[in-house]
Amino acid sequence: MSKLNKKSRDSIRPKYSVSPKIGIGRKKQAQKTIDSTNQAIKYNDTLMAIKRRIGKAGGVTTSNESLYNQNIQSRKRKARAQSILYGNKVGPKKPKLKPGN
Repeated sequence: MSKLNKKSRDSIRPKYSVSPKIGIGRKKQAQKTIDSTNQAIKYNDTLMAIKRRIGKAGGVTTSNESLYNQNIQSRKRKARAQSILYGNKVGPKKPKLKPGN
């Protein structure tokens, strides 16, 4: 990337109170994760309820399985964030096993 490109991008980007290299900290990030997962779970629950109502009324809808699975993943993320925020010791995420290992 040329210097000119970087300069123009920096002038457009708002100045953050936190340096991107430092990050916002584990506790603050954990709270953001909890907030976003709560919002996602609530949204998915609402969509599932609407789809159930449409299905009961005789309309055609798709399965709620993907929304249900998203909620499960969100609850796992939320549990991990809560354990970071409320002081339980948490190590790094376990790496996913690659096929063939």
